[in-house]
Amino acid sequence: MRTVLKFEKSTLQQSTAQNPVSETSKPLKCDEVAFILKLPTHWFRNTYKRQELNIPHFRVNKEIWFRLNEVKAWARQYKAEIEKQIAETQQTGQKRSRGVAIDRLLSI
Repeated sequence: MRTVLKFEKSTLQQSTAQNPVSETSKPLKCDEVAFILKLPTHWFRNTYKRQELNIPHFRVNKEIWFRLNEVKAWARQYKAEIEKQIAETQQTGQKRSRGVAIDRLLSI
């Protein structure tokens, strides 16, 4: 069983390395972006949360779409802001709890 899984994993890695998917190839929906970035779906689905976090998106009729390269750039910028806030919090000696989503964002 392990041999089969190893083979499938290596085959998948080789095929994606040979045929990489361009990040700008197609727009993604909320669930897809959340899955790729390992962030909460409601960050992308909820209108107020998207506005609060200033997540780049566009609308086609009633559907919300995202470009992965734009969202990744936003995630890097937001990560830098969070790291700055953490550094300031540590300097003042305050303790502030972080959520799982923030920890996931910091791992990007």
